Amino acid sequence: MSTIDFVKALSDGVIAPFSIAMVGLPMSNQEASAYLEMTREISSAYGALVGQFGVDTSSFGSFMRSVNRLASTSEYAGAAANRFRMALFERRRLLGNSGVKAASVEQLVPAIDLAERTLVFTSTIASAQALAERLRSLGITALSTDSNLSGIERRQRLDWFKRDDIKVLVAPRILDEGVDVPAADLAIVVAGAQSRRQMIQRMGRILRRKSDGEPLARLAVMFLQGTVEDPVAGGYEGFLREVLDVADDIAVFRSDQMRDANVFLASRGGLGEARLPRWEGEPVRTPIWTPPTEPFDVRRAFQIL
Repeated sequence: MSTIDFVKALSDGVIAPFSIAMVGLPMSNQEASAYLEMTREISSAYGALVGQFGVDTSSFGSFMRSVNRLASTSEYAGAAANRFRMALFERRRLLGNSGVKAASVEQLVPAIDLAERTLVFTSTIASAQALAERLRSLGITALSTDSNLSGIERRQRLDWFKRDDIKVLVAPRILDEGVDVPAADLAIVVAGAQSRRQMIQRMGRILRRKSDGEPLARLAVMFLQGTVEDPVAGGYEGFLREVLDVADDIAVFRSDQMRDANVFLASRGGLGEARLPRWEGEPVRTPIWTPPTEPFDVRRAFQIL
């Protein structure tokens, strides 16, 4: 769905108005050390790929296509390509399985309590199961669903979610894959999507309009500060470009502002009219994120040191 599609869908009443909270969290010392080590490995492999094997850096897509092609070729080029891909995978897994993020979801229980239904997106089956268990320990009716369950079990859990027998459904990427998920009014992204398209799919899980006068759909996106997830460093750039001018509101919160984040996410109504292209004369709001004006730099995309 493009920005134009968002605008048309909002104006036609096809989707609900929505707001987004970007929740920035500090890494633990252990996470920060591991992240730095993996980033150094990515930078080292990148240097070999570009300097020795002339990998195309004109765009993110062309760079990754070249890397993937080299991964199955000659011994030295293939080794560098596979070293790059493995370090990238390990860093992504670190970000997705962050204990800091899982603990911070607990701090959003007030907003979850006030929501009708909440979807939580994680990176792995194990993290989905663990997070559902943590929420149950806090008195929230929560279950996880994943591809290891039988089709009957998955359908049963989706039905329980639809009937409000459970309040929170936690899942890894299975919810991104065309599964017919009952509409929710709050979504929490613990593990960052790997693409703009995947984030838009996740937005679609909470944007379906059910009736006139329904409350805002709300999305909370957890990110680790100072990493490739951080909007300041270019994280979620494609997604934020899509929603910046159509979201009812977008705000950023730090770990010491979780109370404010709960108030924002618990809001049942918008700031007024859904933010379609700005109305003439409307007061200017200070944007929380400004699209970068510099040319694309693949080094920045991977946070190359």
